[in-house]
Amino acid sequence: MQQVTEVSSLAQWKAFVSTPKVTVLFFYAKNVSIASSDSGADWLGPANVLFTQLATLHPRLSFCKVDAEAVPALSTEFRLEVVPTFIISVSSNVVDRIEGMKVAEVAQAIDRASKRLADPTSAVPTDTKAAVLDDALRNRLLKLTTASPVMVFMKGSPNEPKCGFSRKTIGLLKDENIECGTFDILTDDTVRQGLKVFSNWPTFPQVYVNGAFVGGLDILTEMKEEGPLADQFGIQPLNDDDVEKALFASLTDLI
Repeated sequence: MQQVTEVSSLAQWKAFVSTPKVTVLFFYAKNVSIASSDSGADWLGPANVLFTQLATLHPRLSFCKVDAEAVPALSTEFRLEVVPTFIISVSSNVVDRIEGMKVAEVAQAIDRASKRLADPTSAVPTDTKAAVLDDALRNRLLKLTTASPVMVFMKGSPNEPKCGFSRKTIGLLKDENIECGTFDILTDDTVRQGLKVFSNWPTFPQVYVNGAFVGGLDILTEMKEEGPLADQFGIQPLNDDDVEKALFASLTDLI
């Protein structure tokens, strides 16, 4: 049975996400009543049971519990307003948030996140399952993923995308005047296969913000439904006057 990790400090959380992973966080507070609970403050026991069951059902995701009052720094980092709050994150980037004890919504969000992670026995080619990132490749990927505040690893280039997912991803960013750097993974299979291990994500395009993996087209689409991508990325979009001048830089010179 998969274990649920109790996070008791911001430092523990930072260490936990130092390796990219998809995490489900359950923020709670002891002795707090919620309106949707028939048993007043006794909602926490059933919620813990539910969370443990969900962790068992979705072993490809990581599950964490956080006492919001005991770890205020983490509550602040995730802009917590109410308990319970359930957050799905890739590293420390929020991709889904459910506030309140909305069991169906929580289960559906976790199921969506689990389905995004392809079964490694079928979706990832055999030669990549055993891929190991040596220091040289890891440093190279770190350099590439931080080469621009927003980096897109795609098939083709912004002007000539080689797949529909890459085209739509660039379109989402352009629609919001978000400048990004790009890397054509078709030009370098070492980078392509290495990123699958580096991000623990088997598909492309892959989007990074300030070096942190955010996700692919499906996650960006869901984030956009929650509000402007630039706000969620924590970046400033280009002014209208600058849009025509801005080029989506191809970073193949960083190879």
